[in-house]
Amino acid sequence: MPNGNAEAERRQIAISLLAAWREAREDGRDDVVAQRLAAVAAEGGLTAVEQAALGRTDVAGMLLELYADCAGTSLDAVLEEAAAALRDSDDSSG
Repeated sequence: MPNGNAEAERRQIAISLLAAWREAREDGRDDVVAQRLAAVAAEGGLTAVEQAALGRTDVAGMLLELYADCAGTSLDAVLEEAAAALRDSDDSSG
């Protein structure tokens, strides 16, 4: 389990990845995030990339909890809704 500083750092990296994703055009998001991950790896190696992924999971979980709370529903319902939206997105793009 990371200490408080390491946890804060991995969450900060995760937020920077999400910000890069959000700022990029939809068709270029994968490239932008991949470039940012490559920079993270160059700075801190594979461990830093692993920490970034764990940080994204932390942030995603927090956002799911916030969304569920605001929507007055369960986390399971939110995950099911997200899975359905992704399936719909995949169906419409293929």
